Amino acid sequence: MPGDLIISGGGSVVVASDQLRVQAERLRAAADELDELVEAVRQFSAVVSVTRLRALNAPPEAFTAEEVTSRGLAALVRAARRAETLSWALDSAMAGYGRVDGFIEKLVQRLHAKVGYALGAVAPMVALAAVSVVSNLLSAALVSGLITGKSPVETGRLLLRLLGEHKELLTSPTTVALLRATIGGSDDFVGAAIGVPVVVMKAIGDEGIGVVGLETSAAVVAMLGSAAGVLRETPVVVTKTGGAAALPPRNVADRAARIPEPGGGRNGEQITIERYTQADGTARFEVYLSGTVDFSVSPEHEPFDMTSNINGIAGLPSASVEAAQAAMLDAGVTSATPVVITGYSQGGLVASVLAASGDYSVDALVTFGSPSGLISIPEDVPVLTIRHTDDIVPATGGYDATDHAVLVERHLFEDREIPDQFAVPAHQLEYYRETAAMIDDAGSEQLRDVLAGLDRGGEHAQAGEGSSYLARRVPAEN
Repeated sequence: MPGDLIISGGGSVVVASDQLRVQAERLRAAADELDELVEAVRQFSAVVSVTRLRALNAPPEAFTAEEVTSRGLAALVRAARRAETLSWALDSAMAGYGRVDGFIEKLVQRLHAKVGYALGAVAPMVALAAVSVVSNLLSAALVSGLITGKSPVETGRLLLRLLGEHKELLTSPTTVALLRATIGGSDDFVGAAIGVPVVVMKAIGDEGIGVVGLETSAAVVAMLGSAAGVLRETPVVVTKTGGAAALPPRNVADRAARIPEPGGGRNGEQITIERYTQADGTARFEVYLSGTVDFSVSPEHEPFDMTSNINGIAGLPSASVEAAQAAMLDAGVTSATPVVITGYSQGGLVASVLAASGDYSVDALVTFGSPSGLISIPEDVPVLTIRHTDDIVPATGGYDATDHAVLVERHLFEDREIPDQFAVPAHQLEYYRETAAMIDDAGSEQLRDVLAGLDRGGEHAQAGEGSSYLARRVPAEN
């Protein structure tokens, strides 16, 4: 499978691949084993010394063996120190890379904030330029149509098809990084556009007291959309559609496999909740949340839509969060019952909101390709964040705010062909399930510790029941 796993976070500055971490651990283990051998050989040499051999009137061969043993001991000591040095060098290199990577990321954030503010200051001119560009594009389409005999609409479709044929532009770590930086600087752009002085922006923005940021920008979008008749939230109703026996999940791949397919299922269910009985007779739960089903900004029946996405990022009430809360209440999840919440895409955003709320006893949070970076999760909640570096969807959530989260990244299409059937192929759930299996097979100690902690209290749980839930919006009365 192409694309090695890159592991970072977890309260450490180290950023490195699973393979490098494994090699460093193996070198440390080799150094420890060699030290044990050195000690054993030294004890043997202390008993069978040259002086003792002479006292015993040993044959010449014994003296030769003792000399070979001494040379072997020296070689073992050198090997032990070399393995220890190499392990230290690898650890230092990984930590050094992590520090540089973190420094560059913070530098880019600050630089992009300045660029965003500068662009916002000339927003009126930018708007005029945009109008000019659009006008020129329309004129070009018209001229092209006159030359080729195609209508402007057909020419536009041709341009879209050409973009579709070059998915490497969207499926690129560079594009993802640029988008994350752009999203991160959006509040500075808006602030400058409405005339907020740069000193004030620094004081109230992400680098100051945090009054404004990506959430503020998303809230502005939600407010403007609502005024225009879109992005309006509605009440939801949640219905339990079925239940079946379930076994406790064994690993990350098990959890990924149980996430409902967006728009899949018999009725389009978006939520699955499993209830298990622990050894002491108490209940524990696993919650699985689907990704975005409908990308419309005009809510109809589907709560896992773009309206919920934007309101969720803005920190405003959203139908998908309300749906998850209603389903958990129906399943019996309380503020005291242990629960692990797993979500994909928008489901990961919803899961993060639930974990950050403090309303539940969350044993762990697992997200796949989620735009939930800006949501700060309490330090007592273990977090495993999984995303592809060529998936643009997580980038729409901005920079990560949870320092203790263990982040596992993978460049999905580093050495494989990008498929044509998906608009954003690196975001597909099937590929995240593939990455989940790789995580379970990973050998580094940090990931093993994360996976062991993921099932805290659940390893002795008995077979339970899984329930599916369908959420639907209640159309707002005009």
